[in-house]
Amino acid sequence: MSGPDAAHILAVHPPVASPALEPLPISTQCAATTPHMPPVELYDANIDFYIEHLLQPAFLRQAIASVTTRDGRGDYHRADPAIQHQLTDLNTNRPRWEKRIAAVEQILDTCRSQQFYDPLDGVQALADLKALLCLISLAYFPARIGWGTFDHPQSHDPDWLAAFPPDTFSNPFAAYCVTRFAKKLEQPGLRLLLFWVVSRDQLPAVATLADFAKTTQPSLPVAAVGEADLISDCQPFIDPCLSICDDQLEKRLQQLASALADRKAP
Repeated sequence: MSGPDAAHILAVHPPVASPALEPLPISTQCAATTPHMPPVELYDANIDFYIEHLLQPAFLRQAIASVTTRDGRGDYHRADPAIQHQLTDLNTNRPRWEKRIAAVEQILDTCRSQQFYDPLDGVQALADLKALLCLISLAYFPARIGWGTFDHPQSHDPDWLAAFPPDTFSNPFAAYCVTRFAKKLEQPGLRLLLFWVVSRDQLPAVATLADFAKTTQPSLPVAAVGEADLISDCQPFIDPCLSICDDQLEKRLQQLASALADRKAP
């Protein structure tokens, strides 16, 4: 962008996808070759969600406190044996969990370095990350968050996605909107919020982030690009939804950008 207040599009790679997956929003090269397209800022919200939100010591300690409170209420009484086993381990081996949380930055550093390719260190780092994500999943039970996966027992209900954004009980993306995503929406010059959807596991986050954007920035247009079957599920809460397979995708983006050219930023 030419300046801090320059008109631009925020292209978002939303949670959750594998943090090892290169984000796929519209390339800056495409934007640069389109004369009427405002500059595109790429935002990997997926990595931000994992590294700067979920896998932070303060958040992980809050997760333990939440699990303790929910266990006292009997929220896990009918949970499957795997959940019961995780809960028992958390309650009986608390020092080991506290040690994991204290070492989370070192665990992530291992994954970023050559040390990850040492069999023992790499396997241990992945095991620790998996355990920490299981802890977070307990806090948001019955939702389950994995390394690039998100599952909810009601996700096959066609009405569930529309009702999910305000569900702070099992929605991990609502808190992320407040602590991280809101700052992106407050940027001067923001003309369009564009989600790049590559996985069905991203839809709950897309619904939540779109709902948050419409609530806090009601005049900000929200659009999405992705495979046709995924985009069709976004239509109740995002318009327009553009298919990545559309031969006219670049033209449609140009038309959308042109329609925003004279529009004042929110």
